[in-house]
Amino acid sequence: MQSSRSIFLRMGAAVLFALTVYCFVSVALTPTTVTFRDAREFKDFALSKGFFLHSGNENDIINSNYYLADHPITLDDVNRVPTRIDCGLTPAWCGILWVSQIDYQGLRIALHTNHIGGKSRVWGNVLVAGDEDLMDRIEALYANVE
Repeated sequence: MQSSRSIFLRMGAAVLFALTVYCFVSVALTPTTVTFRDAREFKDFALSKGFFLHSGNENDIINSNYYLADHPITLDDVNRVPTRIDCGLTPAWCGILWVSQIDYQGLRIALHTNHIGGKSRVWGNVLVAGDEDLMDRIEALYANVE
């Protein structure tokens, strides 16, 4: 028969092992929160991952809001998604996101996810709306960078 001290030590070791496994699994399964300071930081990240951008206008100068795509994108492509009422809900949005900075140079822009129809997410100071599968892919890429 085992002594009570031996049983106590084995139980303690089992509890310690279980706590270690729990802590490791909970950290490994905690999703990485996607956070960008501004639209420029997100633009740099997206370009480094091979995504394409368009300003949404003829001059194609990228500022605090723009379109991002997983394929080369033209003005004709963005003209097919001119409103923010059906983001990600129509075939025209396939592979396309609209990106906007929320707080621009200290001035609060009246922009929030409930002003957007369809699929959208907030990544720090950046709001994205459109193709949800593309958002998932970008989040996975971001998690691999962390």
